[in-house]
Amino acid sequence: MASSWIWQQPDWPRFRWKGSALAPLLEQARAARQELLSRLERLEPPLDLEAISALLGRESLGISAQMLREREGYTTVLERCQRGDLDVTGWLNWFLEQLVAAAPTNGAVIDAVQRKAAFWWSHRHSGFNSRQQKLLNRLLDAEPDGFTGGMTLRKAIGLTKVSRATAWRDLSELVEQQAIEAIGEGRSRAYRLHWPGELMPGRD
Repeated sequence: MASSWIWQQPDWPRFRWKGSALAPLLEQARAARQELLSRLERLEPPLDLEAISALLGRESLGISAQMLREREGYTTVLERCQRGDLDVTGWLNWFLEQLVAAAPTNGAVIDAVQRKAAFWWSHRHSGFNSRQQKLLNRLLDAEPDGFTGGMTLRKAIGLTKVSRATAWRDLSELVEQQAIEAIGEGRSRAYRLHWPGELMPGRD
């Protein structure tokens, strides 16, 4: 009977697990979750409810990404748990391991959201037009590694669908307002975000 499917067991679906075996990982998962919520409460400037909901949604994506990275392990443990008795300790243990492993990724998400919120707060009176906002959001979304090759004039034209002169004016105004800074000269010139010192993300 040990090799039969779990739904063929006479006591299906009365799952059971060993709480003592799960307790250490469960405590780690709770601590990681509490740290996430605590960091949300400490964000400056504070986020509104919609932003917090979006961030928690991204946290779920972080867990999904972790499970995707460990998909072979997922398949293995799932196949193992589908046969035998109704003890699901192994399955719950594996899932808790993924929750704990996803915590650093979730922390990085909070860091990115915090920097983005602080960036927009520091420029709340800048009066960027919709095209400039689009360019800045594209650069912000590429952090902390930065937009590959920087934001060039050609890329700005492609993103905003405007003339060369208009794109050049948009970029020049952003430089004047210290939202971006130029790197390189001539045809190799590109632009990256200009961060206040305390917000500078780590880059290689």
